[in-house]
Amino acid sequence: MLEDSYAHIKNMDINRITLRFSDKLKEKEFVKYYFQNSYKATRTSFLLIFLLYSVFGYLDYITTSEYLNLFWGIRFFVVDPLLLSVFLLSFTRIFEKIWQSLIFFTYLLAALGIIIMMVILPQDFIYSNGLLLIFFAGFVFIKLRFLLGTIAGLTSLALYNIIAIFYGNIDYNSLFINDFFFVSA
Repeated sequence: MLEDSYAHIKNMDINRITLRFSDKLKEKEFVKYYFQNSYKATRTSFLLIFLLYSVFGYLDYITTSEYLNLFWGIRFFVVDPLLLSVFLLSFTRIFEKIWQSLIFFTYLLAALGIIIMMVILPQDFIYSNGLLLIFFAGFVFIKLRFLLGTIAGLTSLALYNIIAIFYGNIDYNSLFINDFFFVSA
């Protein structure tokens, strides 16, 4: 009985990897529908993410004094302006054409900001939680489509490992523990 209720899903002709419709017209219609039903949530999410990313600057203040200027530079002069720009661009007509690429890039930049902080302060697991929040926001709040969200998540994970191994002062056990949680998320 349960199988009968999902029979229509089997007939949808969706690529199982990209989760895109094989029929280009159907895919185009879905993309338009998805945007129309997502842009307000994406807009609101970017405003909230901007506020949260900013408020986490207080953690920078209480956890590090040596790197405070660097962390605040990343947070307030690189990532926050981009988050706010995406929010403002969401009110323009061009946003519909670029929104997935733009939020993909923003996801990666926000993740890179957290990764740099994590690698600089490897003994402090607080910042690894920040990357978990980025993963969660990418798939749930900002409405990044499955393939781009997966690529962004895997790219962030790869960047973290590359930067941590070659430039960080992190022991391999901590790296493994962080990776375990990131992959699980």
